[in-house]
Amino acid sequence: MFSQSRSTENVGLDAISVIEFAKNGDIWIGSNGQGISFYRAADQSLSYFNNDTTKLKSDSINAIGLMPVSNKLYSFIGTENGVSVTTSATSNWSFLSNVANNSIKGLYVDSPSLWVLTATNGAFVYNVDTTAASFVANPPNSHYQFSCVQHGTSDCDSAGFTAGTVNSGVVYTKDGAGYDTINMQPPHQKLIDNRVNVVIWDDSCRARIVGTKSGFSICPARQGHVGAPADTCHNFMAGYDVTSIVNGCDGKKWIGTTVGLFTIDLSAQPPTPVQVSGIQQNQAVSTLSKDTGCNMLVALEGDSNLYFLNPTGGYVDTLKVSGIKNVNTQFFSVKVYPQPSANQINFVSEQIIKNGEFTLYDITGRTQQQISLGTTNRFATDVSSLQNGIYFYRIISDKQIVKTGKVQVLK
Repeated sequence: MFSQSRSTENVGLDAISVIEFAKNGDIWIGSNGQGISFYRAADQSLSYFNNDTTKLKSDSINAIGLMPVSNKLYSFIGTENGVSVTTSATSNWSFLSNVANNSIKGLYVDSPSLWVLTATNGAFVYNVDTTAASFVANPPNSHYQFSCVQHGTSDCDSAGFTAGTVNSGVVYTKDGAGYDTINMQPPHQKLIDNRVNVVIWDDSCRARIVGTKSGFSICPARQGHVGAPADTCHNFMAGYDVTSIVNGCDGKKWIGTTVGLFTIDLSAQPPTPVQVSGIQQNQAVSTLSKDTGCNMLVALEGDSNLYFLNPTGGYVDTLKVSGIKNVNTQFFSVKVYPQPSANQINFVSEQIIKNGEFTLYDITGRTQQQISLGTTNRFATDVSSLQNGIYFYRIISDKQIVKTGKVQVLK
């Protein structure tokens, strides 16, 4: 896959949230709370951007959209605090002002339109002027709380988009104003769960595939109406929290879950999920993507590597995702206790933290705490006001990320 060994830094993105391939082999890799990395295929280099460099509106990346405009490739980076835009991944960054301070849950490219889906303020559509590359947003529709949008670009929806919601199932719209719905409520009663994590079209444009908190559904479109919602859905892998779905080149579906990566052949009787052996089994899959050679790129929760698997699930190569460039590669050993905790969590490092900063994020990437540490090797944080759950932390020393990890609050 790569002609030379990849980055050897041991501090990188270990909360990978989204991967987007460009047709030239470039890769954008976004994270929860740690910024974004850009892999340039031409010279196999890695660049890193975060909120500190003013390139991003937030370090938590939820969506990436790529659109060719006037011989340039525009990269739209959807974050917890708006959308950043670049054409070169090194300079000429800008922001979409209309959606500033919005949590972005999906970016859907339907050139020359860009749909921007938010967590609480509905959907915006930007009409991209192919000459001046200007962006004009139509008024939003605020009826739905979106969680995701169909991945990438698609010829299946002739106009508009299909999207997942937090607790209302799947919706389809042509104009952002009127919506059709697929969910569990009467008279629909089709989806396996209304809490949607991911939605894609199958390669034939005959069905939407919807990953939820408790399994996935295949919802065929009505005959003669490719864009119309399904009359019924077929449900699979009940009880599995499905985080990502990709169409395999051999017709199988690749299903990422919180307990591992699976493939399933829907033509088999009965369709049976098979766990992929090319990576560590039983580990949560945070996201999947497919390159032009039908290899799968897999990100695992808490792992700073990206794993390339061949179409049959065999291991091919590993891309180590660098964090801040020229980072001090000395290993920081940090003791964290007690775990879980209801009140105070203590951090003790074997190395001195200089001009330090501690940040704590929830599972959506929202900052819950930010503490200036100065120069020290120990500190504590009070979590008594936080709700029960898993939280992610980042420690910075001398403007470099030296440690990331997760803690549990349990009262």
